[in-house]
Amino acid sequence: EEWKSVTAKIDLSSPTISASVTPAANPAGWNNVSVGVVFTGSDTVSGLAYCTSSATLAGEVSGLQVSGDCFDNAGLSSTGAVSVSIDTTAPSIQYARTPAANEFGWNSGTVTVKFTCADNLSGVRACPPDVYLVGEGASISTSAKVFDFADNSKSISVTGIKIDRTLPVSTAALAGTLNNGWYNTPVTLTLSSTDTLSGVLQSMYSLDGAAYAAYQQPVVVAADARHTVKYYSTDKAGN
Repeated sequence: EEWKSVTAKIDLSSPTISASVTPAANPAGWNNVSVGVVFTGSDTVSGLAYCTSSATLAGEVSGLQVSGDCFDNAGLSSTGAVSVSIDTTAPSIQYARTPAANEFGWNSGTVTVKFTCADNLSGVRACPPDVYLVGEGASISTSAKVFDFADNSKSISVTGIKIDRTLPVSTAALAGTLNNGWYNTPVTLTLSSTDTLSGVLQSMYSLDGAAYAAYQQPVVVAADARHTVKYYSTDKAGN
């Protein structure tokens, strides 16, 4: 009988497998767009038969384990997995200002703008710090932006803040016949006030120590005496 042979092919090693995500997650482990998961493998003995098909994930998830398998031609398999986190929703941001404006919409000092941020999935990465508005103006504004760990962001604008720190300016004028430092006729007192920003709210005066009264029109003083008038004005910001 002639010699005969038989061949036995043995592969006892499972294939290797790796999983990749495209696009890659950011350093915090998050994506903010749909991702594709691809499984690749190799086998140096019997060769690779097939791997689990690639998958596309579009919804929002946190730490979802996506697994797949690769098989070699000997029927051996390996399983691989990758964690996927997707957040496509921007964080929220709100603000509050203190102190509140007065009834005329004005402040007479620094206004603090405090921001509050929230994110229900990846979390807030950076909420803007407080902003202190110190300058004067009739329409002061500022803006801020919040980021979550998936790199989503949202901006907010703060507008229409009015700050007037400057006191109004008041002057008094006396009208009458003056002779040697004395008036020999009734004297008319006229008050004038200016405020270039918030505007004059009212002027007040006190004659000879009496209670202050609102100035509405020129005041006539006719009694013999040495009279003293005190006066001041208030602007709409409360200065």
